[in-house]
Amino acid sequence: MSHLKIPQLEIQGELRHESLADGKEEGVDVDRVNRAKIRNAALSYLARFGTTRSGLVRVLTRRVTEWHKKEKATPKGAVKQETGLDSGVADAGLNFGQDSEKIVTQDLKGLVDDVVQEMVDLGLVSDYEFARSCANRFMRTGRSIRAVEGYLTGFGVEESVKDSVLNKQEESDRFNETERDLCAAVVLARKRKLGPFASSLEVETETNETTGAQPRHVEKKYAEKKRALGIFARAGFVRDIAERVLTMDEEEAWQWLNRMRTES
Repeated sequence: MSHLKIPQLEIQGELRHESLADGKEEGVDVDRVNRAKIRNAALSYLARFGTTRSGLVRVLTRRVTEWHKKEKATPKGAVKQETGLDSGVADAGLNFGQDSEKIVTQDLKGLVDDVVQEMVDLGLVSDYEFARSCANRFMRTGRSIRAVEGYLTGFGVEESVKDSVLNKQEESDRFNETERDLCAAVVLARKRKLGPFASSLEVETETNETTGAQPRHVEKKYAEKKRALGIFARAGFVRDIAERVLTMDEEEAWQWLNRMRTES
């Protein structure tokens, strides 16, 4: 997924402005200050990385917890030196109370969810687009459908979204699940020099008349096939896909690679 170019907020200036505007007469609006900090953290993260709704919630919750730990470990007199903010504003921005981290996340869960929903509404977070981008990237780098599914599950992508992306349920999708796996397996075969991309072997081709042993090239090919099947299996490819790639000629392999490059 290409990184989104998002202008970073001037969070310190924003917090100072709120302190001057609201803090003198009415007091600092803690929820407003905390939301601004969380929003800035979300934009900063999304400017560098793609993620899902669930992934962004985890990132922001972890950031909130880190702020809480830092606030507890930092003496009040050192707040301005550590954060660059006036102590009153910094205290408001790190107002997580004296209880456990569980209480911290409970207190600010609503703010985190609100910020994440805003990112979704702005189009900066989309589980479908994230899943589609990952599926294409994994295919181009020789990683199986199973690897894609496991990766997306770790980011909290729902089963319906994964099925829509991987099983060609959209008209714009050009690959079904089998075709994606086949393309990825061909990429892996080229990387590891397997099947149609294997080097030619110069070995004996005659049967030993004394022992009746099979020609060395037969034993060598069996060993190479067994090794190749192991490589495909460890990468998550089913045996049918692995067998098909191993028996594929180089011309057909390149046809799949060229199709992947033009259509993914």
